Amino acid sequence: MAEWSYSPGDLPAILGDDTAVLFAGARATPTARAVLAGGAVAGGWESAVDVIVRAGLAAAPHFVAAGIDGTSLTGVVRGSSRIVATHVDGRVSVLTGAAQRTWQEFHLTDVAAFAADAGDDAASPTRPAHPGPLAATRLHARLIPAPHEQLDPDLTLDFSDALFDLGAAPAVGPERMPAESMPAGRYDELFGATLHRAVEAAAVRPPEEDVLDDSPAGGARAGEDAPAPRAPRGAVVLPDGRVLPLTGTLLIGRSPRADGPDTVGLPTLVTIDDPDVSRTHLRVRVDDAHVLLEDLRSTNGTVFTAAGSGPRHLHPGETVRVTPGAVADLGGTRLVFEGVR
Repeated sequence: MAEWSYSPGDLPAILGDDTAVLFAGARATPTARAVLAGGAVAGGWESAVDVIVRAGLAAAPHFVAAGIDGTSLTGVVRGSSRIVATHVDGRVSVLTGAAQRTWQEFHLTDVAAFAADAGDDAASPTRPAHPGPLAATRLHARLIPAPHEQLDPDLTLDFSDALFDLGAAPAVGPERMPAESMPAGRYDELFGATLHRAVEAAAVRPPEEDVLDDSPAGGARAGEDAPAPRAPRGAVVLPDGRVLPLTGTLLIGRSPRADGPDTVGLPTLVTIDDPDVSRTHLRVRVDDAHVLLEDLRSTNGTVFTAAGSGPRHLHPGETVRVTPGAVADLGGTRLVFEGVR
């Protein structure tokens, strides 16, 4: 969580609850409009970057894209744009993309406050800011650590009391938190409206039926055989020379993420160092008879070429069967499939 403010100016910027993007230089305004129109900031700074580089990195403006998680600050800075972060111990970190051909990634911890600008040191007055679009010269944020429950240092529990003498335990309920200690009006001050929680979050549900599982970590149960791993159905060769056997599921992208296990086990995450590749760009999976490739609604798309046929641009979310000698182009990255059966 953060308290936002800004210095008025002519640079387009977009704020989210925990995300800030500031644009500068050529194509700043049309790029900011594209990010705003797609609602990318709601998905975090990485979603905003996906839209910014949609037309290729060479067409991207100078920008800062940063996300807040507690007192950690993560993101990228490109061109003359700059991040100046003040840590809780008084240290100051200054990051810029001026010396980089692409951008500089950063992950800073124990951050108390930061400012994002286009390299301008001129002092200017600030105003409170709310999530949404802004015209600014500088964005400011004061990071607010998430509150956590503090244990009473004077309370010592005897082991037997904690287990068996439940009647002696002090009552815990709403009366333990005085009304005057509640931070009334805090959300009104920050966002202009009180933040409400959905009723679903407090719903009371009947207890689930107990299920006996004797297996370690939820694996195969006693008396059952664990599924045998599949034999490779070929391999995919990456531009850096890596050869990955096709035995389960591969998630390929700039920073791939897995939603969960597939039918055999956890998918293998394959990282591609290419700014034109989406975070999780495509899935390659093996079933009982085929190797299948699926574009995961990537920003720049996937071009698939089967042996003996011309290239075709896959529709977002489209799945195709992989044949021996097929290739897939992701931005400037080419994947070659060998020995597929």
